[in-house]
Amino acid sequence: MDSNPRIYTGGISQPWEGLRRRLENSVWKKEKNSEEGRYVVAGLNKRTTSEGLREAFSKFGNVVQARVVTDRVSGYSKGFGFVSYTTTEEAAQGIKEMDGKFLDGWVIFAEFARPRPLSS
Repeated sequence: MDSNPRIYTGGISQPWEGLRRRLENSVWKKEKNSEEGRYVVAGLNKRTTSEGLREAFSKFGNVVQARVVTDRVSGYSKGFGFVSYTTTEEAAQGIKEMDGKFLDGWVIFAEFARPRPLSS
């Protein structure tokens, strides 16, 4: 048995280099400032698209980005997504108006996004 197993790192010299590259190219790479409002939308229909999400929430302000999280295999929605507005006031208005409302036949829930807790 090999006491020093090799770990496949995808052809990169440092294991964390791949993670750094993914973060740099991330959809949410943009630096957050205090005026930006981002929130999570849960309870989405599996057929809801990012375009449909943007269209539904653009009534309440300037939507910077709308993204439905999808399953890699099926391509369908995992049931949640993120909407980002220019200001927190617009985001608060979007939450107030859309929380508990119907989108694509399903009741959706909207709230300000919280950072993912660090796992140890």
